[in-house]
Amino acid sequence: MTDPDQSPVEALEAIRKSREAVREAVRDPKGSTRYTLIYSTLAAVAVGGQILPAPFNILCSSGGAIGMALLYKGWADRTGVQISGVSPKKARWVAWGLGAVLVSLMLVAIWAGWHDQLWIGLPLTVVAFVAAWVGSRLWTKVFLAETRDR
Repeated sequence: MTDPDQSPVEALEAIRKSREAVREAVRDPKGSTRYTLIYSTLAAVAVGGQILPAPFNILCSSGGAIGMALLYKGWADRTGVQISGVSPKKARWVAWGLGAVLVSLMLVAIWAGWHDQLWIGLPLTVVAFVAAWVGSRLWTKVFLAETRDR
């Protein structure tokens, strides 16, 4: 927040510094690589686990969701930055697109499980991991490009 007693120039500088701090947290190569690895693994488990019979499929999807929530919380606690993934505008579409890909893969896994096509589970898990990795990296690039000072 800006101080009401600040001049407009000081307020704009405070906003610029705040935005740069967010960009630095997102850009952090060591932390963001670890985040992407964990995120991609959780996405792969959530997708690939859908091919399993109940209750294992439910454990995989709920475990993936809980894991992602804990990952988000841990990242926010470590960096002091909370980004929902759906802001700014162009990064939002990357996040929604990645979500659509992962949900589609989950639906294919569910279908394959119903039709005893269990062999599809491993390829879907690998595709989900790669999609989550690429999508996460793409989101980061789009976010950084969209939030840089012009």
